[in-house]
Amino acid sequence: MADDILTTPEIDSILQCYEITKLEDIGKRRWFSKNANIVKLYQIASLEASLECTERVKESVLRTGTTNYFIKDLITLSVWKEYVLPELTKLKPVPKHCLPTYIVLYNEVALIGILQSLLYHIEVFVYTDEILTDLIDYCVNKLTTLNPDSVPIISEIKLDETALEEIERYHNQIKFTVSANCITVLRYICENLSQLPMNVASRIYATHDVPILIAQLLDIGVWSKRAQDGKLFKFCENKWKEWFVKDPPLSKIEVQTWLLIRQLLLNPSCDTLYYFSQYRKEHLSKLLRHLHENVIDQLSPLADLKYWLHTNSLKADDDGPRVHNPLIVDVSCQYKDVVFAEYNGRWKDIALARAKLLFYGDQKDMQFLATGFSSCMDNIEKLTDTLQSCMNCHAKANKRCSKCKQASYCSRNCQVEHWPAHKNVCK
Repeated sequence: MADDILTTPEIDSILQCYEITKLEDIGKRRWFSKNANIVKLYQIASLEASLECTERVKESVLRTGTTNYFIKDLITLSVWKEYVLPELTKLKPVPKHCLPTYIVLYNEVALIGILQSLLYHIEVFVYTDEILTDLIDYCVNKLTTLNPDSVPIISEIKLDETALEEIERYHNQIKFTVSANCITVLRYICENLSQLPMNVASRIYATHDVPILIAQLLDIGVWSKRAQDGKLFKFCENKWKEWFVKDPPLSKIEVQTWLLIRQLLLNPSCDTLYYFSQYRKEHLSKLLRHLHENVIDQLSPLADLKYWLHTNSLKADDDGPRVHNPLIVDVSCQYKDVVFAEYNGRWKDIALARAKLLFYGDQKDMQFLATGFSSCMDNIEKLTDTLQSCMNCHAKANKRCSKCKQASYCSRNCQVEHWPAHKNVCK
């Protein structure tokens, strides 16, 4: 199926010719042609990551060393959305179309999706040293500004919805979806901290205090909400899905979030870089009220986390000298700062230059964009969120329980081993 999207020589050709996007080029006709290839790469990377087959995008990326290109394009797009998009929405007359802007916004889903597939593999990190802290900053920003209320349980489309209102709705939906991907990206980074430069761990623990951020997201239940009638919904497969008693206590993204906080707190780097103040202890200890027996039955590694939280909460403060943030010299300039400095003061001019195609394109323009985008979106719903984790060993999984169709496993042996825990929720 993936061969039908792009052949291996085509993947190699795309990555060999890949150039880092300039901010002023976003929204040009040639940018849309490049975006179509990025979406196809995303489809292939997601599909092949979920199957027991050669991951051709990863192999080609290792040959061409282009991982940091995807990260830089992601950062550039985030700057565009922060500064150029607001200028676009101020323009008069109001836009005639929203499809071109939606395609630009969706580019973020494709880029973070490719990175999620790539960063599962430790060997890919070789090409990310200079830009990895930018990716951490990006993920933290997405999670810090996460707002579940911006994405309603049932997306009501008004008959008189304007193009600007439609763009805002798409923007909110995509932002929430991307935030879920950021959880997994951070998890993969944390799993490989011992192999990465020291400034990466410092960025996570000292600069951003990611453990407290993730603990707060879990405590407030950002991935779940209740409707007015009391029904429970969880964010699953990029939309709100009604959750029933027969369903496992944790959704896929909740599993990823819990695995992330476990990795953050039980990682050896945590002992070196993270000082457990009373404030941090109080916030982290709130996680204990969510670690019920049925949750641990579903995700057994959380038993270690629960024990650690209990032990840590009982520890007395050390009366000795404390080093809250060890000295770690990082002389590199963040890529986002470089992009901002280059274009600061030109946001309105860039918006005006791109408005014709994005907002006021003629029928020929719309046909060009619609044809190119739809040709690479035919299977996107099937390919979204395909990076499953085995419920038993948490490796990549490509099999599902034949009864409930919910639990994923990497092998028959793992399914048998996990059955005593799974049988209580399998219906």
